[in-house]
Amino acid sequence: MGKGQKRTPTTNKPKLTQKEKKAKKAEKALKKADKEGIHVLK
Repeated sequence: MGKGQKRTPTTNKPKLTQKEKKAKKAEKALKKADKEGIHVLK
């Protein structure tokens, strides 16, 4: 397919599961809301 493209070894970038992705997003959203002074119900 992509000639000359370097493939990053999987050991470099551990794949996140959907659950982990969602957790990370939620964490970020919470931190952002915290900064803006919005209280989010967990």
